[in-house]
Amino acid sequence: MGIVYKAQRNDGKIVAIKFLNPDTNPDRKSLARFTMEGKAGLNLGHPNLVSALDFGESEGTHYIVMEFVEGETLQEAMKTRMAYTKMAEIMAHCANGLHYLHTLDIIHRDIKPSNIMMDTKGTPRIMDMGLAKKKDLSLETKTGAVIGTPAYMPPEQAEGQSLDGRADIYSLGATLYHLLTDRPPFFGDQMKILLAIATEYPLAPESIRKTIPPKLSRICNKAMEKNPSDRYGSAAEMEEDLRNFIEKKAIKAKPLGLLRILNRWFSQNTALAVTLLVSLLAIVSLSTFFMISLVQKTREAEESARIAQEAERRSDLDRQIFELVAETRAIMSKGATFGEICSKIDKIIALDPTNITGRLLLLDLSDENFRSEKERLVVGKKLEEHPIPDARIYNALFELYIQMEDTLEKGRAFKEQARKIAGKNSDIALYYLATDFMVAKKYQEAIQTANQCLETNPNYFFAYKLLSRTYQWSGDDKKAVEMLDTLIRKNPTDYQAYTIRGEVIMRQLEAVQQKNPNSPEISKLNDQYLENQLSLIRVTTNQHVQGAYYYAAYTYSNKGDLWNASAFAAISLFHARSLHQSQTDPKAKAALLANIKKNEDGVIRLHEHIAGNCSQEMANNFVEEGYNQQQQKNYLYAHACYFSALGIYQAIVDKTPEAQRKSLGVIYDNIAKLKKLVPQMEQGIRTKK
Repeated sequence: MGIVYKAQRNDGKIVAIKFLNPDTNPDRKSLARFTMEGKAGLNLGHPNLVSALDFGESEGTHYIVMEFVEGETLQEAMKTRMAYTKMAEIMAHCANGLHYLHTLDIIHRDIKPSNIMMDTKGTPRIMDMGLAKKKDLSLETKTGAVIGTPAYMPPEQAEGQSLDGRADIYSLGATLYHLLTDRPPFFGDQMKILLAIATEYPLAPESIRKTIPPKLSRICNKAMEKNPSDRYGSAAEMEEDLRNFIEKKAIKAKPLGLLRILNRWFSQNTALAVTLLVSLLAIVSLSTFFMISLVQKTREAEESARIAQEAERRSDLDRQIFELVAETRAIMSKGATFGEICSKIDKIIALDPTNITGRLLLLDLSDENFRSEKERLVVGKKLEEHPIPDARIYNALFELYIQMEDTLEKGRAFKEQARKIAGKNSDIALYYLATDFMVAKKYQEAIQTANQCLETNPNYFFAYKLLSRTYQWSGDDKKAVEMLDTLIRKNPTDYQAYTIRGEVIMRQLEAVQQKNPNSPEISKLNDQYLENQLSLIRVTTNQHVQGAYYYAAYTYSNKGDLWNASAFAAISLFHARSLHQSQTDPKAKAALLANIKKNEDGVIRLHEHIAGNCSQEMANNFVEEGYNQQQQKNYLYAHACYFSALGIYQAIVDKTPEAQRKSLGVIYDNIAKLKKLVPQMEQGIRTKK
């Protein structure tokens, strides 16, 4: 709704000035909201809120003068992993700020990570009062109108009902959920999110990440209760629980009771809930039937009993499948091996060969870039074993087999089967047609057809990737990145989108470097590439994470950030060695060995460079940071720090003339200790996994 500029007042104070967008012709409601933002934020004087200093109109332009906060948004800060106590501390500060707002009868209505600034001291500051509202003041919102950001919105706001401070508590809980799990509670298009908010519960945080402390998960659950009366009564109560968690005291938020667990479970398993209800009604009907007429035919009684028994059997089967699906998704998110995941999926399919859920999990598995053709063939065989007339299945088989020379014809046959099932004008059929155009280098036709596919199904993510590839092949890298940015906004956990995006940005970077090695564009592209790789690290648990860490280290090195370069290179090397240990395919094992050698050479050069420039001071800092990470059980980062310190100490020894090496007694002692600590950390990582 506005444009913000950094400015300096006559008294020398740096401020931010927000103008109502001059390119639009604001209506009465927009002006009212902008004015309300100025009023709500005026001179708040709270350390966790961004205050407005002045607002008004000058020569027809509406403006708000605000405090200028140096730093980054929480959404940006989340890209770097943080300790759970740090998350709780940030949320406690925000709750304190919200409580202050609520005492002024102001409801923010748009709490989300991008509306929380982290200043240079790490203190959160809630900003953007654009949707803030006085309890007793109307902004002429139509009944049923939805205002706010859907992903963090409470049910009552999604339904256009009246709100109180508990709406902000829900949104803060949703923000905490995103912090804990690296994903919002619900995602998809706006209508899908709004429907989910009203009818479903998000996955429990601990089911996504097992390391989340139970108390923090309980605080998150209580803040996000659908019924406002079940949430914290005030933001101050939520802050108190967060402070108690930090101080390791008892909290008020209780574990979910049996009825609540069942309610949440039924909301996520509607089909099974209906089956259970049918079973119950069948039993009740059977009892009534015998009371009215005991002379009904035995055959009918047996049939009723059989139906009830079948319903009970079915409900038990669905329960087992539900539990296995939850277990499978949990181990997939934790980076389980291909064999472990397949074993779980086999159990699901064995329980019910007609159940689509197991196949859909295989689709998730087939979306990975496997390390060997053997694994792709295993997925293909499992999808073929019990054919189901579902276009998604045949589409996955096509995508699998088309990648291998020996199975091209087989892949094309599955493509035709998918087309027949889906119909001529379906999203899948249009996607295939666009693919054919792209391969034939008819790029305009491919782009046009892929866009038709997206008009049919805006969430057909393969089409976005196809469009990106088409733009790449036609030489339009800018459009390719724009398309991937759109896909990432729609599906923030799509690691393939980040992988392709990284390739495009790297190609742009190389082109600029060749043209002009001193171009200012190089720094900008380096930043974009680094941000992309850090995002890829956040969303992927497979082999791609090793490459992401490696190229992030490379970029940090180019930027002169030797600390992060060394740590990320060490983590990349650890992942490469771990993959090599778990790999059974000889070709893949050989390829990984080459990767390990490349990583080792890079790490050695990096450590020699640091040793030559920073001596042992940085190594000592790495040891201290490694100890801190070890205490927090962040073994991966502790390993990286210890490994980096070991490399730098060893580089110092190698560079020191032999006659002077006796003076390095402390360094020798440190090397001996670190040679024990590094394997300990590696064992800690594997134990956690």
